Amino acid sequence: MKLMSSVVMAGALALSACATTTSTGTTTGTTTTGTTAGTTTAVTASSAFTSSFWTRGSPSDLAIEAAALNNAELASVADPAIGGVTFLVGTDSDSALGYAAVNFGSAPGTTVTTGGATYDASYRVVQLSNVKKSGSTLTADTLIDSGLITLTADFDAGTLTGSSGDLDVAGLILVNDLNGAVSFRSVAGALDGEIGADGVLGAFHGSTGGTVYAGGFAGQDR
Repeated sequence: MKLMSSVVMAGALALSACATTTSTGTTTGTTTTGTTAGTTTAVTASSAFTSSFWTRGSPSDLAIEAAALNNAELASVADPAIGGVTFLVGTDSDSALGYAAVNFGSAPGTTVTTGGATYDASYRVVQLSNVKKSGSTLTADTLIDSGLITLTADFDAGTLTGSSGDLDVAGLILVNDLNGAVSFRSVAGALDGEIGADGVLGAFHGSTGGTVYAGGFAGQDR
């Protein structure tokens, strides 16, 4: 899997019974919102909203990073048969941050080079918006979105595509590596992951002046 970093300006079919999503927040239904109250100035500069693929050690280290942030939302999506993805959003004193990574040890199966495949995946996204400066800290609204997505791979063309709710995936396949782009609530993002005969795993993130998000999807071949 290729790791990269960026500041991005840039239904559902039955899911495998073993697929799971987890989050440190409380979710009711598929989308939840929460507000950290604050009296102050809106933060809108693009430079204050950054996101990247996590490269500072294991994805499990995101739990340590979460403990150092305010408004932190640490979540994951996984399928025990192939692995999972971990992701985080939060704020420090000056900016809103997002990170995502495919978990170490994930194994989506042998390489596929021709033909096509359909993957039934679960996805989850955590997002911060309405960020405001309150004294020396930032406050933010949190949104958690989750659901099912059908992803179609064309190995001859090297593409992985699918849409569900506010999430659109436009992936590029190179052997077992997955990269390309996503869009969540019309904000462009970057995609990184792994794909094989057994399943697909994708980590993604995006940001713009006003919002930052991170998320992932995991699912098996139909």
